Amino acid sequence: MSRSPAAGERVKTLFQVLAIIALAGIVFMVFHKGYTDFKALERAHPPDSFWLEYVRNLFRNLAG
Repeated sequence: MSRSPAAGERVKTLFQVLAIIALAGIVFMVFHKGYTDFKALERAHPPDSFWLEYVRNLFRNLAG
């Protein structure tokens, strides 16, 4: 029972589509997390010290 080449290409295309959808989901989650963190920081600090606190938060999170 051997598969036709067309069936193999369809399976390959299906996996590529699933990989693209998964990658789009990961990118969406990263941007959503960044947006919510930015908004929480914005709500927590007054406008005059927001950017200073943003830079502190950014450098603090670079280390992991």
